[in-house]
Amino acid sequence: MKNFSKLTLLLFLFVSLSATAQRTLNYSFRHLGQSNGFPADNVRAFEFDTLGQLWALTEKGLMCYNGHSGKFYGVTGDLKGLLPGTAYNLYLDSKHILWISYLESAVSCFDPATEKFTHFIHDPSDATTFPDATTSQFFEDSDGNFWIGTWGAGLNLLDRSNGKFSRYLPEENNPNSLQSTYVTNITEKSKGNLIVSTWEGDGNENFLSFFNVREKAFTKFPIDNYTCESEIESIKVREALRIVHFVEIDQQQNWWVGTYTGVFYVDHNAKTIVRKTGLDKNLLESRGHITFDNVLDILFETEDLIWFRTEVDGILVFDKKRMRFAI
Repeated sequence: MKNFSKLTLLLFLFVSLSATAQRTLNYSFRHLGQSNGFPADNVRAFEFDTLGQLWALTEKGLMCYNGHSGKFYGVTGDLKGLLPGTAYNLYLDSKHILWISYLESAVSCFDPATEKFTHFIHDPSDATTFPDATTSQFFEDSDGNFWIGTWGAGLNLLDRSNGKFSRYLPEENNPNSLQSTYVTNITEKSKGNLIVSTWEGDGNENFLSFFNVREKAFTKFPIDNYTCESEIESIKVREALRIVHFVEIDQQQNWWVGTYTGVFYVDHNAKTIVRKTGLDKNLLESRGHITFDNVLDILFETEDLIWFRTEVDGILVFDKKRMRFAI
């Protein structure tokens, strides 16, 4: 979980976790802003590097903060800095390169070692350039392949050796193609196999796909092999999977799937899909859960404690041992 849209900047200081029968979680928050030395107020995204430095996209540009002061890299007008436009997301890859996405049809990368930017800008005359779309997610797989999900131009693979892109799009009458041009999330299921979430594809199918990188083929998540708590809930699960925000894989290799109607737990051993949050208030309250729906992001603090970022209910913590929200 890297993008908190309403940050001054929140750094969690986990003061105490009391393992009583009631299991109360006590957290304190330290707020960093211009009033106490942090040189920006509007933080759109952030990453921590291996030196413990905070890199953040702010209203002033890309910033490196060492705990005492910040250095900014802004728009220069000569392509030596950030591109003009709205930079809104940040990703740190395994080579310690920072990737920046924009609302416009471009992405940039920044090498902190050389302090140099490289830009990938859409060129309508060259199909191998960055597409005419907005970036939804950066993802580097375990083989070092660098993927960019887009809002309108499918799944894109960058060849780092030459800066060219390969594009994966829906193909008519090809069931082994991507289901939609709108990619919402990319996760690695296993080496060489991705889980790609899309938004509002064709027909009434679910919009989770497996992508075999070597074979360059997509297959649909076999939802018919899984059972839900009722026939009505099964219908609602299929509807929820039309708009997936994230798929997070836990230590048991089961999935936590965040959708616009809540979070679902996919147990691959039991072959079940169980709602953890969402719209069915009576069902959830009977299990000690709560009813927030649009869940945008997830973070595993430990194997048992899971943080959720929601659209309107703020940040909530799920106690996996007791299978309830600790609020």
